[in-house]
Amino acid sequence: MEDLEKRNRELAKAYEELAAAQADRIARAALEAQLEVAAKAQRSLLPTTLPSVPGFQFAARFEPARHIGGDFYDVRKIDGDLVAVLLADVSDKGAHAALFMAVARTLFLTEGRHRVKPVEVVQAVHEGLLEASAYNMFVTAVYGVLDPKTRLFRYVRAGHEEPLLVRGDGSIEFLGGRGRFLGLWETPPPTFEERSVHLASGDCLVIYSDGVTDMRNASGEAFGRKRLARLVSTLRSYNAERIAESIYNVVQRHRGPIDAFDDFTLLVVRAE
Repeated sequence: MEDLEKRNRELAKAYEELAAAQADRIARAALEAQLEVAAKAQRSLLPTTLPSVPGFQFAARFEPARHIGGDFYDVRKIDGDLVAVLLADVSDKGAHAALFMAVARTLFLTEGRHRVKPVEVVQAVHEGLLEASAYNMFVTAVYGVLDPKTRLFRYVRAGHEEPLLVRGDGSIEFLGGRGRFLGLWETPPPTFEERSVHLASGDCLVIYSDGVTDMRNASGEAFGRKRLARLVSTLRSYNAERIAESIYNVVQRHRGPIDAFDDFTLLVVRAE
């Protein structure tokens, strides 16, 4: 009798473990489906082509992480010949980050149509995101406006990685600028600084997310911005498309077989 009771207990335990495993498989399948939907939504919000602008080349690379992030970018003509350039990163991951990304993108597009000064656009986006603060997220961004005639690029860096500028002679600059996160309540309220830089023939501007420089290999070593700068310096004579593709390939080789934790996103602007 004791043996029978023992076997019954073992069978009951085995059944519970089997049921738990089945529930876990169902939950993981549901999560996979949600992530796939979010990934498709994220890609659908990104431009399929970039504009043709005399004197300049544009190229982009985007590779979403396994866990959906919130990177997005855009290059579009505004107000005549001017070109708006944007790369942004939502602080969180998952479906909520994708939704917040859509809100932020819409704000940038809307405000960019009505305002020319980058600092005014960024300030308006920040205020708009504060109204959506129930998401408890924030956005980092680089938003700029390029005048192809004067070759002047005016930009705001809002808590984002410093854009990399490699001059035609190979010299390297990281473009700074004071600015906090967008959509984050702070006291006193954040202020944003607009800066400008002249893009001469042969110059290469690379705007990127932290998923590029923070990409780690199996040893935990990050790719790093110094390595990125050296790489772009060697690539500067190529066209924008080849530069973007080469950066992507080199960073992916550095990563190796391990999963990427964050989105890989970069924009290349090359002055002809």
